[in-house]
Amino acid sequence: MSIDSALNGLWNKKQAAEYLGIAVSTLNHWICDRKIVFVKLGTLVKFRKADLDRFILRNLHGKQSHGEDKGGKDVQEDLSA
Repeated sequence: MSIDSALNGLWNKKQAAEYLGIAVSTLNHWICDRKIVFVKLGTLVKFRKADLDRFILRNLHGKQSHGEDKGGKDVQEDLSA
């Protein structure tokens, strides 16, 4: 990741896809289907790490998914790390 993109907090498609562990083509499908939050700057598509982290949390599956503990209480995740 370049210093400039890290400083302004916006990642390009390649950086976001790498962070999510998916192909850029998959990310493009998710963008078209509005499955993932993105920032549109003119013709550029950018991503905030916090939005990618939220996307990951929303798509967790298993016993403790969707930001809830076993009792159904919301779990506050620290996304600043």
